[in-house]
Amino acid sequence: MFIAAKYEEIYSPELNDFAYVTDNAYSPSQIITQEGKICKELMFSFTTTSPLSFLKRYGLYANLNLKCFYLAWYLLELSLLDYK
Repeated sequence: MFIAAKYEEIYSPELNDFAYVTDNAYSPSQIITQEGKICKELMFSFTTTSPLSFLKRYGLYANLNLKCFYLAWYLLELSLLDYK
């Protein structure tokens, strides 16, 4: 949860909050150590590139207005449903 919160949340919970949630079964240093082991095992590869990330980057550089961006997003999602 600590790794996921760092990745997904803007303001992730503090380390002491996670220790509190576990009823202090794990110390903050144990949580940090385990986080390091997990990151090392995953080789810091947490996600794969998706077409949406390319669209967001392209839309930023192409200065797409919101209407065009959302239309492109809609067409992108429709195309992902077509397996052929």
